[in-house]
Amino acid sequence: MVPMMTDRGMTTGDAALVQSTLGIAIVVSRIFAGYLIDLFSATKVAFICFLISACGVGILAAGAVGTPAFLAALCIGLSMGAEIDMLAFLTSRYYGVANFGKIYGILFSSFLIGTSLGPYAFGLAYETYGSYREVLMTAVIVIIISAVMTLLLPAYERSK
Repeated sequence: MVPMMTDRGMTTGDAALVQSTLGIAIVVSRIFAGYLIDLFSATKVAFICFLISACGVGILAAGAVGTPAFLAALCIGLSMGAEIDMLAFLTSRYYGVANFGKIYGILFSSFLIGTSLGPYAFGLAYETYGSYREVLMTAVIVIIISAVMTLLLPAYERSK
């Protein structure tokens, strides 16, 4: 986030504030997402989180600086905080507890691989295209596809 913001002319201080906004939103989201999945279907909550993320990434793709950059960080942070909670919750609901550790381990490892390769992919895209726009637009498309796929998951048994 910081290199993207400084590339767009933000000071390093303001870019760090955007990054901090993202971090604070992640923390708040972890608590709020847990509350929401106790009340509503987790697949629907995840769908909404994905769409919020797509909006944030779309704002960044549009070249956000200043206030829109903070809004983008807020949107992305709200969804990022919910990701891990959703992964664990939905894994337990769809696969049960008998093989939870193995299945969650595989899914979380996949998540971490994607998280690790993401900055490299964004940097490579920047080097190739001279901006982050193309990779951000690709991310928006992938996020929307993920949102729809999540919404299409079958119903899980709700605990009482």
